[in-house]
Parts: sequence; C-alpha cells; structure tokens
Amino acid sequence: MSYTIHDWEKAIDTSNLSEIERVKRMQYVKSAFKNNVPVIIDTQHLSKLLGLKLGVLNNMVQAPSSFYREFKIPKRKGGYRDIVTPYTSLLEVQQWIAKHILSSFDIHPSAYAYVKGKNIAQNAKSHIGSKEMLKIDLKDFFPSIKIPRVRELFKRLGYSKEVTYYLS
Repeated sequence: MSYTIHDWEKAIDTSNLSEIERVKRMQYVKSAFKNNVPVIIDTQHLSKLLGLKLGVLNNMVQAPSSFYREFKIPKRKGGYRDIVTPYTSLLEVQQWIAKHILSSFDIHPSAYAYVKGKNIAQNAKSHIGSKEMLKIDLKDFFPSIKIPRVRELFKRLGYSKEVTYYLS
C-alpha cells in the first residue's frame, strides 16, 4: 500500500506524540516525499519495510562482518584479488536500499559501471576514434568509501540520525 503525504499527516496528527515530535516527524515525511524516497520513521519501521525482524537488523548493524564472506580469486597477471561479498540476507537489504533509495539519484551520463542498461562494451564504443585512452584500476576502491560519507548521503535525504546510521 502506498501512503500519500496526507495519509502520513493524518496518522501523525492522531498519534499520541508531543506537538514537537509531530512537527519533527512531519518534517521527515515531507523531506522523504520531496526527495522521492521512502518514509522511514525509525528502525522498527525500517525492519518492517525490509521484512526483517528488528533483532536481525540490529545484528547486521552491530556485527556486519558476520554477514560477509571473504575469498580470493586469481588475477590474470599473477597474485590474488580479495573478494568480500554479503550473504543473502544482507544482499537483499542492500538491494532494497539500492532500488528504493539510491535509484532516486541522477547518475552522470558518462558513468557506465554498475549502471542498469549500460555495459563495458558501450563504454568502449564511446571512445572509438579517440587518439588516446587511459585505463586504470583504482586499488581498493570500495573499501575507500568510508561510513561517514555514506551517512552524509542519507542525512541529506532527510533521514533521522538513527535511520541514517542503520541505512549506512
């Protein structure tokens, strides 16, 4: 079921929250609608949206390493590449966040990696006829993205500090 901003306003007005909390909560709701992302009131609400028990969600946040597996794959030119991948439960949460929240962001037209409907061949095709090409592999790219940067992204969408922490 999809709630309108009016539905949220009605639910918040009839709640037994203080006037200050009602105003604060309505600000979250308006911000979510403005940014075209789901309204997430608190961690309990988030767990329901994700279809997870709150305890499981708490474990994901408090002990994230328990939800990843690590292994190595051989590189073409020798050595090994470390791979860290989430188990299914965390992967599903990450996919929900990507689909319902991160998909609301505009992606630069020059971006090809991890963009639905784009691939490496299309990227290469756009460079045909160029005099020069630079190919680089950013070492440890994903681990270089730190939690505070991710939190800032969710904070800018208007999520509360608690929800931002859990989403990150």
